[in-house]
Amino acid sequence: MALSGGMACVKYLVLVFNFLFWLSGLGLIVVGALVQIKMGTISTFTGNMLNTAPLVIIGVGVVIFIISFFGCCGAKQESYCMMTTFAIILFIIFIVELASGIAVYILKDKIHKQLIDEAHTVIKEYPKDQKAVDDLQEKLHCCGAENYTDWFGNTTWANSTSPNISVPDSCCKLDPTTRPAGCGKKLSKDSIYMEGCVNKVESIIQKNVLIIGGVAIGIGFAQIIGILFACLLMKGIKHDYEVM
Repeated sequence: MALSGGMACVKYLVLVFNFLFWLSGLGLIVVGALVQIKMGTISTFTGNMLNTAPLVIIGVGVVIFIISFFGCCGAKQESYCMMTTFAIILFIIFIVELASGIAVYILKDKIHKQLIDEAHTVIKEYPKDQKAVDDLQEKLHCCGAENYTDWFGNTTWANSTSPNISVPDSCCKLDPTTRPAGCGKKLSKDSIYMEGCVNKVESIIQKNVLIIGGVAIGIGFAQIIGILFACLLMKGIKHDYEVM
């Protein structure tokens, strides 16, 4: 059955939309993979708290990637059932994305606290994850969780050094390959990084959230248009069947 008039135009718009939607799904997969690589750098302090976020983005991208083909098939075959299923799945994805965005906004203060707690725990257990912590401090030019004095507390590090008021050498503002051992005992702003790693980590997270947020808004807008087009096509298909 061939659709007539404006519905034929809507059909081709749905096909074009689904191609763009397919590209957006591919884009989400790429963005998720890039964020996963970036988050790997700071996973020492974030633990499992935020490491699943990129995997969720990739998962949504895969789902969108797949259902775009479903939408194309439904439009091409002019199948009312397939277009209905496509519109419902698209709406569910949109609601899940919206709910996730709202949840992140509401829980942002809790996430901040959890991040600080996780960072303090990692520092207290140092040198358990010594290489990971040292790499993080060297790459981000930071020291401690909230500031360099976190290393002075009741930690394995503090109890194993003399004097106790010192920081790991990875806090030193020197090339890791040439710095002298014990440079962390020189506690001056010219010798060591004094800013905590939590602020640096949060800055990286915020930059990635802005990227993800921008992509999500664009895809969300496209989803709304896709749902409208799908509903129009469903209406046209149903009408043509009824008049046959």
